[in-house]
Amino acid sequence: AFTTVNVQRFAAAGAPPFTTLWWAAWLLDPMVSLVLLAVIRAEQITSRQGLRPSTWARVTKWTTFTTYPTQKRADAAVRHQRGRHRTPTGGPRLTT
Repeated sequence: AFTTVNVQRFAAAGAPPFTTLWWAAWLLDPMVSLVLLAVIRAEQITSRQGLRPSTWARVTKWTTFTTYPTQKRADAAVRHQRGRHRTPTGGPRLTT
């Protein structure tokens, strides 16, 4: 599953707990989500006024959208490192 914990584990890359890199990895997923929500909300407000969103808003939105597949790959990498893979039915399967 795509979780903040798995994204943090991948982004921290074995950094010691409570170091700057470790905290930055914890903040990665929530900050990307907040930026995306803010841009979508700003787009909603500007379109309601009949205005076209600026270039920075479009670039930011698509940049944050493209981070989600990356985070999903990070989640899969963490599962693979732990030796857990998904079966076709979606349930976890331990490999040896």
